[in-house]
Amino acid sequence: MAQIQFSGAEARLIAAASVDVPAPVRDDPAERLEFLTDCCADLLRTEHFRGRRAILSLPAAYTFIQQLTVPTADDSHTRRAVIDAVRDYMPIDSDDTLIRHEPIEQSLAGRREVIAVGAARSTVIEFLKSAQAAGLDVIAMKTEPSALTDFYLHTYRRYTDRHATTCLIDLGYSGSRAFILRDGKLVMASALPFGGRQLTEAVAVQLHISPEAARMVRLKHSRGDATAVSMREQHVLYVAPPLNVDAPRQDEHAAVEQACHPIVRSLSQGLDRCRIDFESGDSGSRIDRLLFIGGESRDRRLCEGISRYLGITACTGDPLLRMGRISDVCVDSGIDRRQPQPAWAVAIGLSLGPEQTKHQSETHATFARAASWRE
Repeated sequence: MAQIQFSGAEARLIAAASVDVPAPVRDDPAERLEFLTDCCADLLRTEHFRGRRAILSLPAAYTFIQQLTVPTADDSHTRRAVIDAVRDYMPIDSDDTLIRHEPIEQSLAGRREVIAVGAARSTVIEFLKSAQAAGLDVIAMKTEPSALTDFYLHTYRRYTDRHATTCLIDLGYSGSRAFILRDGKLVMASALPFGGRQLTEAVAVQLHISPEAARMVRLKHSRGDATAVSMREQHVLYVAPPLNVDAPRQDEHAAVEQACHPIVRSLSQGLDRCRIDFESGDSGSRIDRLLFIGGESRDRRLCEGISRYLGITACTGDPLLRMGRISDVCVDSGIDRRQPQPAWAVAIGLSLGPEQTKHQSETHATFARAASWRE
């Protein structure tokens, strides 16, 4: 959960809190929701949140996303066309589905492109009930594409940022998503079935250990080439290797790399297909850079592997980049201002709202994503 306060045009983080979802409840929707409800109620009491008005966003694992082309029409007819067109792609019962769509600026003759986001009606109702039980006054629900667009427009305001074509890659626990923005507008979205869960399961099989132990091992080996980073900072050209090399650690690292490689390659190939589809369109634009967000973006080697495969400049997204360093939020909240915080992109985007809107000390929280930030 995150809470932003505006003073004029300047945003300040005044409260934040997060929790890790325990492995036993991570894949059980009912138990996970009960866990979130209890945690949210406790955090609201202990973490100095002001007020209880909240904007919710469902975790990506509970939603599906699909880009569609529909006939150009008024809003009501477009909504009907989206519902009819999306039936073939929905992994859930169409009669138990709530669908929202985000219009895309680009259009073909007599056709209009939209990004449809859907979720089971029963899931949405259960999340709303849980938020109410936790003491939140829900004023709105927003989709992930909308929240991420708000995050990007508030955070990356330079002329070169606004006129660049950027691919936001949301690396999550259950899967990943790519959102392409051109001139500050969302123009393409794609979902990929590869995320932290698949990487962890592969490591568990490779090392013959439990999934929870595999997750810790994978995170331990995910920090990228720390020696190379240190060398760049100190302008060192070469460091002789130590004589007493830790062979078991090297073997474990090689095993993790071997286990993760097929999944990283499949994810990279999926993103490359998304890039090709976009660049082969009518606009003729090319992706200028990648911006990694989501909880799994902590895995530096994963991000480096993807950017190297695509051959595109990349960086880690930080939704707190434009905010003042003075804050009442401590490291225990899950936010360490010394490092980029890509896992908080959706939460902060919900709290910031549309760029032209200036909120005066209004509380915005993201209860529904409180657990998925750090998975």
